[in-house]
Amino acid sequence: MNILCLDIATHTGWSVFEDYRGSVTLLKHGCVDLSKGKTRALELQRFVKEKIKKHKIKLVLIEGIYFRRNIGTYRLLCMMQTVVYITALNLNIKTLQCPPSLIRRTISQANNFRKMDKLEVRLIVNSTFGLKLKEKDNDISDSIGVMLAYINNNKLFYPIEK
Repeated sequence: MNILCLDIATHTGWSVFEDYRGSVTLLKHGCVDLSKGKTRALELQRFVKEKIKKHKIKLVLIEGIYFRRNIGTYRLLCMMQTVVYITALNLNIKTLQCPPSLIRRTISQANNFRKMDKLEVRLIVNSTFGLKLKEKDNDISDSIGVMLAYINNNKLFYPIEK
């Protein structure tokens, strides 16, 4: 089964994994720039649909939205998450999410860290998958971190409509 993991933002990190009988392999990863113009929702929809079809995705995992003080950013992320969910739903693909704090906590517990930031997530991702991601690749490492959390404790993930 192929799984698409997303760290949704204006620079959306993505990664595709193959889960074959409990053995997980990272197939592809990257980042898509959605920062320009008013068509970002359509661009995200096109991107997600393309990845689902190209990689025969059966499950989409999303890092949930963390509300901070900026209501404009929160609304944008909600819209983008909704686009991903509806796109996957229209293609009969199951979509699950997990809050960022639980993703980091799950990864940190599995790797004996107390508290994690983007640097530690990137270091663990690089170490686990033999990558050389840099600071500019934090969105990519966060999307891969979503899968690490899912591997460590998939019960933390829940459907978006819940």
